[in-house]
Amino acid sequence: MQTRFFRYDKNYLLREAQEGLRQRLLLYLCSQARRAYQQHFNPLGLLDSTTVRIYNTRPNVESLHHMYDAMAAIYRYRNSSNQLELLFNGKTHLEQYSLDWSKCFALWCKGLCADPAFVRLLLGITVLQAAGNRSTSLAEQRLRSMVQERFGLKVHKRRGILEQTA
Repeated sequence: MQTRFFRYDKNYLLREAQEGLRQRLLLYLCSQARRAYQQHFNPLGLLDSTTVRIYNTRPNVESLHHMYDAMAAIYRYRNSSNQLELLFNGKTHLEQYSLDWSKCFALWCKGLCADPAFVRLLLGITVLQAAGNRSTSLAEQRLRSMVQERFGLKVHKRRGILEQTA
């Protein structure tokens, strides 16, 4: 049974589209973070050991799954009015939801990667640190909290989505 994060979280086609795009979109987020790293921390494009390691290492996106689930839940919460949309463009609902979610995720990635602290944390989790490290789990929690602060919503497994107040 899947967790419902809010009362009307019943769009199973959107959830299926989000699950199907998980790996591809997380790799996209990592590539955006690599570009943002170049802009924020290495604008001259000098090849030092850290830069070479960032570009030559395949990112481990397993640790980003909770953050992705939170972002997907926030998207479903904010776009809950698309439950029974009629499509006249010849696409299936699954294709349309995949396209809309991909566009929104790309826009959100661009905004998140504008923050140098987010880029540093993301690359630290996916590329620079070994898996299973205790500091990695702390960094994952910090990354999730940065996402939740950015969108003004808090995602709990048991209590669902809560709006943050000042």
